[in-house]
Amino acid sequence: MGPTMTVVAPAPAPVVTQPVVAPPPDVVETPPPVVVAKPRPAPEVKPALAPGGKGVLVIASVAVTAASRGTVVDVTKVGAAIKRDSGVGHVRLYSANFDAAQAKLASLQKKYGTSEDYADFIAQAKQDYLAAARRREVKPIESTVGGTVMKVKIRPGDELRAKQVVAEVATAKVIAPAEAIEGSGTTCVVKLASGAKLEGTLLTAGSTEATTERTTERMIELDRVPKDVVAGNLGDVVIHCE
Repeated sequence: MGPTMTVVAPAPAPVVTQPVVAPPPDVVETPPPVVVAKPRPAPEVKPALAPGGKGVLVIASVAVTAASRGTVVDVTKVGAAIKRDSGVGHVRLYSANFDAAQAKLASLQKKYGTSEDYADFIAQAKQDYLAAARRREVKPIESTVGGTVMKVKIRPGDELRAKQVVAEVATAKVIAPAEAIEGSGTTCVVKLASGAKLEGTLLTAGSTEATTERTTERMIELDRVPKDVVAGNLGDVVIHCE
């Protein structure tokens, strides 16, 4: 018999085991945190304040002038208190009739002197002159401000020129916030923290005298310059106007 051949079967291929990969877990998105707005505190309600504010006292000197020619009848005294548009005195105004009568009398007296031939003419001219003098209108010499008369530069009997300075008036004004004023009138009393009281008139808003840097301020023109109050800051004031 011939030799026996042994057939060796090939070794099986190694089996490679793949690792099992688990599927990724579902991704859950986390919502942003909810921000809850804190309620705002209610605005603080402050109690209404009583009328009042800081006041300022301003003192100035104003010249009073004659409006036209005339003869001084009377004049007020130094230290007197006067109202706005009232007089520091009175003047008897010149007129065309008076000027003519005066000129005629002066001409006759100069030309004929004491001549008896013209004595009747001169006497009649004098009567006409005196009658014209009595008819002359008397008017006050008005001040454009109220205050205290500080100087008087004329005397009764003086002859005035137009625009001649006849007196000086010291005027005092209190400037204060509008909220410091209570009442709706124009006759006012300014009460200071010290207890002192100043009387005056509320000037019309928008007038030249009442114009200030801030439209919320008002101006009170005092009846007279106070003796015991210094110009400048007055501190807290309360103003009542009737």
